[in-house]
Amino acid sequence: SDITASGLTVSGSFPIIGNKMSAVVSTNVGTLEITGKPDNSTTTVEFGEDNVLLASFTLKAKNEAALLSSMKFKNGGTNVSDIVSNLKLFVDGNEVSTGDYNNGYVNFALNNVKVEKNNSVNVEVRGDIGTTNVNDTVTLYIKDRADIVATGVTYGFDLQLDTASFKKLDTVDKGMTVTLSASDFTIDADKAATPAKDVKAGDNDVVLATLSFRSNGENATLEDITGNGNFKIMGTGLEDEEIENVRMIDLSTGAAYDLDATFDTDHYDLTLSDEINLTKGVAKKFAIKVDLNDETNDGTAGGEGIDANDTMKVYLSKAGMNVTGDVSNSSITDITPSSIDGAIMTVKEASLAWNVTNMTDKTVVTGAPDVEVYAAKLKAGAADGVKLNSLKLTTMAADAAPFFADNNITKMDLYLNGVLLKSVSNNIVEPTTSTKGTITFNSLA
Repeated sequence: SDITASGLTVSGSFPIIGNKMSAVVSTNVGTLEITGKPDNSTTTVEFGEDNVLLASFTLKAKNEAALLSSMKFKNGGTNVSDIVSNLKLFVDGNEVSTGDYNNGYVNFALNNVKVEKNNSVNVEVRGDIGTTNVNDTVTLYIKDRADIVATGVTYGFDLQLDTASFKKLDTVDKGMTVTLSASDFTIDADKAATPAKDVKAGDNDVVLATLSFRSNGENATLEDITGNGNFKIMGTGLEDEEIENVRMIDLSTGAAYDLDATFDTDHYDLTLSDEINLTKGVAKKFAIKVDLNDETNDGTAGGEGIDANDTMKVYLSKAGMNVTGDVSNSSITDITPSSIDGAIMTVKEASLAWNVTNMTDKTVVTGAPDVEVYAAKLKAGAADGVKLNSLKLTTMAADAAPFFADNNITKMDLYLNGVLLKSVSNNIVEPTTSTKGTITFNSLA
């Protein structure tokens, strides 16, 4: 009786009832909360000091689990581009992201790091201190509530810090203050310029480390650097003649300094014999480059290729450095830090990192198109590129009455970086009471 038609016959099943909708009560929607008091201590560190704690606070997911997708921190201290590098974000002691410093902000992208409902996690920011000026400072705080981006798992809404707890870390005076100091001479290994990575046998011009030298009190001359364990390439699995043509490249002029490399048991001792002139207050950077032997094992002694899973890093101790002040003509021994390490390089064959993205629960209606059911981030190892030839996905559990079936899913599309790779229809292997269901995408390359 509620439908009126002119010249037509109305038929069908009445009454017509739509899907039941449930309102989400605002008090049930999740929020993020900074619990307790964030660390607002003051510390003094030397130029070149690594893994320095820059921020620490406790974050809680209230009412529903949260998926963290990004964090941003304002530096209320000295805003110069090289004041800090090799930035890392830790959640409950686990490294979850590497960040960058840009226009006074520290930025981290997260792969939906999950915080369970009403659970708290400890968040830490750490970084390597650069070589800038004495009394420069780093002080990180959260300038805007939206600088921590998260999604609620249950309802799928964006989550923000609640207003009250946001005020615990919303101004520069509430964050940690790290103040830079300097000795007479500073050394540093720039892990942002040369981060840990995978390499392969046969690679030439491999940069193992970027080293920085700075004389803070006067012009100086680096007379030489001796080995004997003070300047070396160390690691695991290293053998004689696996590493060749070791040299130190001045990154400002391109000048190359040959380094004598002598194998000793499990490492290569390095010796620099050339003098290097340093201007007061100016950091001079050098790249340590090597070639990696790829000769096959022919049964003869020596000259063999470097092995997969061998590791390498450059180590330098101030004990091996002979530095003289040009004005005082005296030996400079006040060198900090006492030693530095480059990042670890690992010899690998081709590899692929596959990190599954956490997703929110969702309810869909019949006929809904383009429903995302799985996502992951893929990254080829640094050793070589890879080709994805096929992909097989499996359901989480067996199912006696499966929804994962061709009758319910008309087709499944596989995308890579937004580009459609493959569409599959009527090819689902349905789960049973004892087996999991699968879908396979073939011939991708």
